[in-house]
Amino acid sequence: MRVNGPKGELSERISRDIEVVQDGDRLLVSRPTDRGEHRALHGLTRSLVANMVQGVTDGYEKRLEIQGSATGHS
Repeated sequence: MRVNGPKGELSERISRDIEVVQDGDRLLVSRPTDRGEHRALHGLTRSLVANMVQGVTDGYEKRLEIQGSATGHS
């Protein structure tokens, strides 16, 4: 699967058992059965696709919190 947007392009291999179809401005992820393996792949694929779309449209942000005292140790 390949996703393009203003921030670039991302691609990811997805399982042959999972189907991703574009329906207008939506991407639909479906699985062939309700077995545990297919349900897990469905959830993983849905998360990967959502993160890829966010990455090529909004980009990613990492926030770090720095903790410690201003005096330091000598």
